Amino acid sequence: MTQIYLNNAATTWPKPKSVASSIYDFILNSGANLARGTASKRDIETLDDVYTCRSMLAELFDGYEKNNPKYVTLTKNVTESINIILKGILKPGMKVVTSSMEHNAVIRPLRELEKSCVDFDILQCSMRGYL
Repeated sequence: MTQIYLNNAATTWPKPKSVASSIYDFILNSGANLARGTASKRDIETLDDVYTCRSMLAELFDGYEKNNPKYVTLTKNVTESINIILKGILKPGMKVVTSSMEHNAVIRPLRELEKSCVDFDILQCSMRGYL
């Protein structure tokens, strides 16, 4: 099985050369901002690039509904993704079971949701990380 490394967040250094060259190319040749409502050639090309990226990710992860890219959401980082998922799915009266090994990016939104009657338990792991 091929391992795919996707943790290229702010704390990852050095960045892969492919990431640096792609960002450099974007800054020099595109730089479009898709949230502005404009439709210049650069905007359309950037939108096409985003759609291509979403399509490739849907296929890579054997996505939902025949790898439909409309089900792939891009966020700025995993912390934002976790917040969107937890705050979007969990409703008052629901209960979550998590482990003591979870990152603060999981625990913080759960603590916040606890104020709106979402209950959660943290299962303690052994020193070796076993539940």
